[in-house]
Amino acid sequence: MKKSFALLLAVVLVMVIFSACGAPRVRVPRGHQGPRIGWYPSPDDAHELHIYRTSGGATVGFSIVGVLVNKSDGSRRTIYWEFQQDVASVQWLSNDEVEINGRQLNIHRDVYHWRRDPNWAGRTIQ
Repeated sequence: MKKSFALLLAVVLVMVIFSACGAPRVRVPRGHQGPRIGWYPSPDDAHELHIYRTSGGATVGFSIVGVLVNKSDGSRRTIYWEFQQDVASVQWLSNDEVEINGRQLNIHRDVYHWRRDPNWAGRTIQ
């Protein structure tokens, strides 16, 4: 009985570890822990991009978080998260594409996350 319980516990633990490591979603701080520094309506006024500057405290740099708001139903989705950045340059390119700090995103399918950026890996986290 003890062996089967230990085996079951080990299997559950492995499943939890794999699901936490392989989660495809972008995880950003809830509540955004910082002021909204800008909001930008799309050209067709169907969406609005809210930009927040977050702070991890005295030992961690600022981050920029971009939250896309669907104005028809109020749904919100984080589409941009850049670490060690305290300003944002935002320009809508069309009703479906926006450029944030030089990164072009399709609002329906793209998400920028600094941890998944291969060009970011060489920067030092301060």
